Amino acid sequence: MRRILSTSLVLAPLAGLMVLAGSCQTYDFEPVVPLAISQKTASRQIAATALKPNMMLVVDSSFSMDGKIDPGCSGSCATRMTELKSAMQTFLSTNPTVARMGLINYPQPIPGDFSPASSCRAADLSHIKVPLAQSDDDATLRATASSINSEIQALTASGGTPTRPTLDAVGTYAPLLEATRSNFILLLTDGLPNCNDNNPNTCNGTACNCTQAQCSEALQTCSLGCLDRDGTVSTITGLVGKGIRTIVVGFGSETGSGQGVPVLTAMAQAGGFPRRCPNGNECGTGDFCKADKTCNRPFYQAANGTELATALGEIGQSVSENPCEYVLSEQPSDPRFLSVVVDGTAVQAGTDTWRYDQPTGKVLFQGALCAQLRATTTADPITLEFRIVQAL
Repeated sequence: MRRILSTSLVLAPLAGLMVLAGSCQTYDFEPVVPLAISQKTASRQIAATALKPNMMLVVDSSFSMDGKIDPGCSGSCATRMTELKSAMQTFLSTNPTVARMGLINYPQPIPGDFSPASSCRAADLSHIKVPLAQSDDDATLRATASSINSEIQALTASGGTPTRPTLDAVGTYAPLLEATRSNFILLLTDGLPNCNDNNPNTCNGTACNCTQAQCSEALQTCSLGCLDRDGTVSTITGLVGKGIRTIVVGFGSETGSGQGVPVLTAMAQAGGFPRRCPNGNECGTGDFCKADKTCNRPFYQAANGTELATALGEIGQSVSENPCEYVLSEQPSDPRFLSVVVDGTAVQAGTDTWRYDQPTGKVLFQGALCAQLRATTTADPITLEFRIVQAL
């Protein structure tokens, strides 16, 4: 509990000391909390039923997904596609209710047509495998997650990586444009975006950055094979303007080095949902937490299925706000200097209200207050304030 001492409260005991000094008596005084010099307040409005976000899974199923996880492996080897299927099955079975999910994969080559144009055919809304769930009911969300898993297990790898036009199409999907809740695209890709027939960078110039074995006019891949970084970043930026944030996951060892890092970094930064580090230690080996509590590498990177399952779990926790948990952006030097105000009324810590977990910097609501927060609606929200007093 914080104590703010006013001048009158401080002067009263001092006057008493002056009177008692002449009586040669000794008194023990309880230590007082140091004088507060400032207070910081964070506010959060809780409307639990509005916290289920929309999240469209946009999955890269290009030919490179058949590549081996371990390039040095011989014989029967795990591929990116088999590892993706395993990781997604884990994620969807353990986190089926984190969001109202849907699924689309790209590219969508024309069967039997092996031309570059067919290989680069982007997905459009007619290719949505599983529409976004239209209910927050857990049973509906579980059924949708199960359908998504079935579709992912049936995916095969082929074609190029038309990321930009696919995202353009998904950005027109009406259920993903809902203004009353958070909207996300979860982009899982193992390669760099290409397949832009209007790419200003061509194989005749110096800025092509060919993303395949060869970019040539003879193969009709002079523009299609060139890196489409600028076009993809521009599209992702435009999605944010529509209220759709893009979470970028790079899958495969190549996404952790070379051209993959700056390209996926630019995409994740444009997407408006970089990796976060509220406690300062979530970024992992070789990375660091910046002053704004985001990781220096803003995209999620996984070299294998195990790492991908872990990354997907972290994303699930990030997009699914638990109304009974709040991570403080700044931690009090002493838990007594933290107070929690619910709809304008200070609430004491307790088994039926809240507690502060100092190692994680979280305020954990429990008992009746947690139940009250979970029962809120957009029509009847609760406003929480977290006040931290800084003391000398």
